[in-house]
Amino acid sequence: MNMRPVSHFMRQTMNPSLSLRYQSLGCKKTVAITQALSSNTYVECLDLSDNDIGCDGMVSIAHMLTENYFITELSLEDNKIGLRGVATLCDVLSEHSYVKHLNLSGNGLKDPTAAVLGEMLKVNYTLTCLIVRQNQFSCVGATAIAGALLSNDSLTELDISWNKIRSRGSEALGKMVSTNNGLIS
Repeated sequence: MNMRPVSHFMRQTMNPSLSLRYQSLGCKKTVAITQALSSNTYVECLDLSDNDIGCDGMVSIAHMLTENYFITELSLEDNKIGLRGVATLCDVLSEHSYVKHLNLSGNGLKDPTAAVLGEMLKVNYTLTCLIVRQNQFSCVGATAIAGALLSNDSLTELDISWNKIRSRGSEALGKMVSTNNGLIS
């Protein structure tokens, strides 16, 4: 198993920022990490990008967030987390959210996932930054997210670039931007 020594990981959990990018964690190591972070009061920014954590790994991250109220930034780029993983995360973010910055880029997410994100955005007023670039959202997904943001001014940054959004989706996003007072970029 190509894994850093536990002492290195434990030292990093005493810092406000924990980056485990490109560590080939997979699901099992992600579950172990989330168990260790459940009661951690130091880490505020967690970057698990490009680790192939999958849906089950995402579910363990979501469950960890029900116990850890200190993580405010979460980057999960390129992890193949899937609809079930995002749905579990959105359930948690709808109920107990301290996460302000969420990056789900490059996960191959499709329109049903955008609909789940949209439902979460209707009730989550803590999230200020959502990055979902390089997924597979079409105009249907863009419309779901735009519709949710018509009534949510707390999000100040939305990056939905490099998806498959065409005219209808662009129109919905444009309408939302014209009425949403919170979005800056």
